[in-house]
Parts: sequence; structure tokens; C-alpha cells
Amino acid sequence: MYPTSAQRTAIRTTIADALTAARTTAGSRTFNVLINGTQVLTNFDIFAAAGGEYIAVIEPFTATASSTGTVTIQFVTVKDNAQVNGIEISPVGGSGGDTVTVTGPGNQAGTVGTAASLQIHASDSASGQTLTYTATGLPAGLSINSGTGLITGTPTTAGTSTVTVTATDITGAAGTRCSSRIFSTASSEDCACIQASTIAASS
Repeated sequence: MYPTSAQRTAIRTTIADALTAARTTAGSRTFNVLINGTQVLTNFDIFAAAGGEYIAVIEPFTATASSTGTVTIQFVTVKDNAQVNGIEISPVGGSGGDTVTVTGPGNQAGTVGTAASLQIHASDSASGQTLTYTATGLPAGLSINSGTGLITGTPTTAGTSTVTVTATDITGAAGTRCSSRIFSTASSEDCACIQASTIAASS
């Protein structure tokens, strides 16, 4: 299994019959290759594909990472032993990645000494992803649940705060956009900004 931060990946396998006991005739060594459980090479014959021993063959593929951010490559022997000399994994299309959208709840206000609660909602363009929430600049006394995105607590200090909430999936893609006032969020890929929260003094 190979971890990757990109949802779509390009895979290049380098294969050469270059072992001490290299096979010198076609059909001497054959095997299958599977990526994420899907067979991509069947009865692959290194010698036949390369045209001889000690000659490398590069086989390119594309794959989609799982919800845990991994690509699984299997080499299954048909005859003799399966062999690979190198594996290269790189993102497809540059930055690529998923898009996480955070829904803005609108402007919010609170009062010192009065409990506050606000649920931040986010969705991911890739199914099965787990989002992790973080926040910076929250008014004193408030915190965010990293697993649910729920902001709770009791404000302790009056004033105005600028808060940034980030929702990140396992691929780690990120982006930022801001709107205004306490707990006001907007969306862009994996991050959202909550800007300017107003906490009034208790009466």
C-alpha cells in the first residue's frame, strides 16, 4: 500500500528481468498486476515485453486513491516469481485533489457568560472522506470539536474576533475564503474563514 495526498495518481512501474537467475526465454516468468483490486496486467511476460533480459519495461497506469489516501498494488505470480524494480507515484493534473465545501451559517453574536453553540457544516467532493476541523482566533472560552465541527463554550471576554476554521480531508488539499462576523463561514476547497465575531459584555 502506498500513501498519497492526491485523489488521482499516475503510476509507473519499472520491470526488468535482471535477477541473478534472469529468465532468458519468453514465457519463463509471468505474473498479474492489480491496482486497488483491479487487474491491470494479465500474464505479463517481462522477457517478451522487453525483447530480452536486462532490459527495462515501463508500464504506466492511473488510479484513484482510497478514502484512506492509499493506492494498493499487488503482484501475483503465475509462473516463477513476480518481479518489479521500481514504482513511481505522482499526482495527476498538478495540484488535483478533493474539494471540501463549508456552508456559511451567517453572522453570529454572543454574550459574555452565556453558552454558545454553532455547528459548522462541510462536505467533500469525494465520497467516504473523513473531515477534521480546526479553528484559530475563536473568542476566549469557545472551542471546536475536531471530529464534528461543532463550536461550543461560554464566551469570557467582550470584543470582536477574526476566526479561521479549516475542514481538511485525508488527502490534505487546502484552500481559504473569508466572510464577515463571528462564526460566519464561506467555502473554498478544504478551508473556510470565520471572520469578525462580536461578543457583547454581559448586562
